[in-house]
Amino acid sequence: MEIVHITSRANPRLKQVRSLQQRKARQQHAQLLLEGVRLIEDAFSAGFPPALLLFDPDMAAGLSALLARAQQAGTELLSAPAALLAEAADTVTPPGVLAVASWPTLPPGQSGLALMVDGVRDPGNLGTLLRSAAAAGVDQVILLPGVTDVWAPKVLRAGMGAHFRVAIRQAQGAAQAAEW
Repeated sequence: MEIVHITSRANPRLKQVRSLQQRKARQQHAQLLLEGVRLIEDAFSAGFPPALLLFDPDMAAGLSALLARAQQAGTELLSAPAALLAEAADTVTPPGVLAVASWPTLPPGQSGLALMVDGVRDPGNLGTLLRSAAAAGVDQVILLPGVTDVWAPKVLRAGMGAHFRVAIRQAQGAAQAAEW
């Protein structure tokens, strides 16, 4: 697969990646923005290869294994200078590689363990809960209305790949959550 080099902030693919910083765009496209090698590798390992990978060409040598894996999976490869990559990233110091992936959909497991989350507004705290739930063998995490956006970049970073290991369901209310 050919690598497309982006040189303009007006590039439609770059605009799409940038838009995923906003909750509305993430919901509209059912996509999420992954930042950094570890989180992107977690997506690949869990069977959710990203549709698009955007990287700084100056860092390509250090990303060779990830780029090869992406190429093998049929992931669209884009390169952009660090300044353009920084505009698309959520972090202050971008990791040099971003990816766009569809929301992972996992069926609940068989253990019967579930975590119901209510009132958590801090993205870091929600990510930590997801990470802890995955480590404890929880089958599904049920989010009640008012919980912060589970697909926000900070939640994804704090979750450290948990989004790809535990089923996440968003309930319309407590009654629906109790049925699950």
